[in-house]
Amino acid sequence: MDKDKHPLVSIIIPVYNVEKYINECLDSVVNQSYRNMEIILVDDGSTDSSGALCDKWGIRDTRIKVIHKGNGGLSDARNVGIKNSKGKYVYFLDSDDFIATDAIEELLNVAESNQLDIVMADLVPFIDKPRKKLLAEKVIEISSNIEMMRKMFLNEGVTHCACGKLFLASLWESISFPKGSVYEDYATIYLIVGESKKIGLIKNTDTYFYRMRLDSIMHNSFSDRDLVIFQIAQNVTKYVEEYYPQIKEYAEYMELVTNLKFMKKILDVSFNAYLGEQRKVYQCVKKYKDLLKMPWAKKSDKIKVRLLLVNKYIFYLIYSFAERLEYYRLKHRLRGI
Repeated sequence: MDKDKHPLVSIIIPVYNVEKYINECLDSVVNQSYRNMEIILVDDGSTDSSGALCDKWGIRDTRIKVIHKGNGGLSDARNVGIKNSKGKYVYFLDSDDFIATDAIEELLNVAESNQLDIVMADLVPFIDKPRKKLLAEKVIEISSNIEMMRKMFLNEGVTHCACGKLFLASLWESISFPKGSVYEDYATIYLIVGESKKIGLIKNTDTYFYRMRLDSIMHNSFSDRDLVIFQIAQNVTKYVEEYYPQIKEYAEYMELVTNLKFMKKILDVSFNAYLGEQRKVYQCVKKYKDLLKMPWAKKSDKIKVRLLLVNKYIFYLIYSFAERLEYYRLKHRLRGI
């Protein structure tokens, strides 16, 4: 095989207690139309049969490398996978998700033909199994890192999720996921995008299918570990202010939206919970509220800010109602009920 025409792609899959899903995930990977891959399974101290299943798959397919390690969390598992990868490109896949048969081939063709640092495509949510949908004509958008960050900050078809994106491996030489931290993608992907030059976005194509657990959407608890989100949001803004000041206002807007979202999560615990963080949210809102005058500011965010500045109880009531309404809409769309 000509390695110049068929570069090695490293698929990095952290594994932790997913015996129910791991076979479906790996079946989708080993049957890819693109063959020149190494599949790195990082068993992060699983206590079920996941580790043994990984070993069985390693025997079945020589492209699979299994690494067993003590539990260190998702970030640590991904970092170990990166350290042990040899591919020109890396691709992250969660072990309870799966990918389309031609996913890697499609992303790689776009990356190679356009000399891109990152290629991303739509993430398709599902509950039990993906529902078939009619797709519009496929569109490939090629943009600078600055434009992609802007879209990420405004949530315009670009997420800070690591999965479903094909990265040049060299981007990860000096950047790693924060070990032991939650919101690891939020804390990392903007740095990777900042290091890149050209990025491709493939629209209207289904390549990555991620499993949604609807109950977790409505019942995610908030704890001391989650407080890091406020520092992460500030770090993003500081980074953009220093290196890409022309899009600073978009990073500030994402920081504002993040604060609103997590104010609601704090209030889920109690109206008197984390009062210091609540004060910080109010400070952030007052600092950035003028951004809501921008033409790209979302109406829903404007309403949330106005409600919060009037009364946090009303803010919580309306936010909770809107969240539950969105939950039922999503449940209806994905499950058809």
